[in-house]
Amino acid sequence: MSLTRVRGLLIFLAVFAAAGCEYIPQSEPTPVFVIPGTPTPEPGALYTVAKGSIAETLKARGRVIASQEASLYFEDSGWLKSLKVAVGEQVNRGALVAELEKPEIEFDLEDARNELELAKLAKAELSLDLEDAQYELELAKLDVSIVNTELEALDAEIENAKVNIARRKTLRDRAYDNYQEIAYLVKDPEVLRRAIMLEDAESALRSATLSQQTLEIEKKRTLLGKSVKEQKVNRAQLKVNMVSAKMKKDTVKQAQLKVDRISARIQKTRLQAPFSGTIIAVDSTPGSPVQPFEPVAVIADPSLLRVEVNVAQEDIERVYVGLAAVVTLDAYPQKPLPTKVSQIAAKPTTFQGQSVYKVTMDFTEKDKAPAAVRMGGDVLFNLKIKRDVLLVPSRAILASGQQQYVEAVAGGKIDRIQVKAGVTDGNQTEVLSGLREGQVIRIP
Repeated sequence: MSLTRVRGLLIFLAVFAAAGCEYIPQSEPTPVFVIPGTPTPEPGALYTVAKGSIAETLKARGRVIASQEASLYFEDSGWLKSLKVAVGEQVNRGALVAELEKPEIEFDLEDARNELELAKLAKAELSLDLEDAQYELELAKLDVSIVNTELEALDAEIENAKVNIARRKTLRDRAYDNYQEIAYLVKDPEVLRRAIMLEDAESALRSATLSQQTLEIEKKRTLLGKSVKEQKVNRAQLKVNMVSAKMKKDTVKQAQLKVDRISARIQKTRLQAPFSGTIIAVDSTPGSPVQPFEPVAVIADPSLLRVEVNVAQEDIERVYVGLAAVVTLDAYPQKPLPTKVSQIAAKPTTFQGQSVYKVTMDFTEKDKAPAAVRMGGDVLFNLKIKRDVLLVPSRAILASGQQQYVEAVAGGKIDRIQVKAGVTDGNQTEVLSGLREGQVIRIP
């Protein structure tokens, strides 16, 4: 090589060495989230190895979720009669979302309502029948009560008659004794008088006895009438019991329950918003078939948004509650949003054939988070910052089998130097061994 070419090469290296110094990170305060990346040099450029700071990060994909989200579906099959909402529409709790076409249920409801009205009429008739039966029962009981009163009076009269008969017997016996005392005196007027008195006493006794017999006959007739009236009471009571038994069946209640059951089925043909929120998805159109539990729409409450991300099982030990991260949503690439880990699932799940843990993160600036439920984004966890370490552009590190190397430039020659790489943020990579500060390397 001529002296002129050597001098030119040295000047060339000096110029690019000076240019490489522009990539040496300046000392700055500790950033809140991710250290701004260093621009990657163009292929073929030279780079001077320098010390700086690098953030150890973990990248993952996540999506925005709402703290309250629900899929709205019917529990029965049919045809979608109407759809009352559109994606992005805000609805209040209880708002009608969709209706299912089920005419047979409406017919069943009409029949049930007719049965209910008939049951009410039948119950009203039974109520009238019960009133009539109770009235008849009361009348029959009153008749029996009257008969009992009559019997009491007859018993009293019979007792009086017995007393009267006893008294009449005494008077007759006395008259008989008086007559017998002088009966031998045939012509004595006193005999005639006593004979008349005896005859009167006998007549009075016969009359008293006849009166008692008449009362006894009247009592028997009254008792017979009482028996008839008591049977009437029993029949009236039986009628009351029968009507009451029919009333206890309460066909109105049964018919009302049937109406309520069918009304509940009708209500299930109407989808209503379970809470106030925003419709974030509509999965059906009017006139299309609907299967049970097949989502028709999805509603979410965007007032409290979070980010959900799947972290591989081998990385989960480096993630902890309170760890800071930055989320860049797909629709807002120029608007990174700060977050913090708020929850880590206790058990792993399988996602795309990989064992992962669900990690939930809260936006630290909630007012700046867009209402972008279900939107995906890149998540960058800031694990730790390493300072005063050797850094090179990540593209400068090459691999050959299991070995890593860089192309070092020295004395006009390019040599492969084996290195051991450390932390990388994608743009820059820490070099643990193989290089020293100030060395010049080539970017492939």
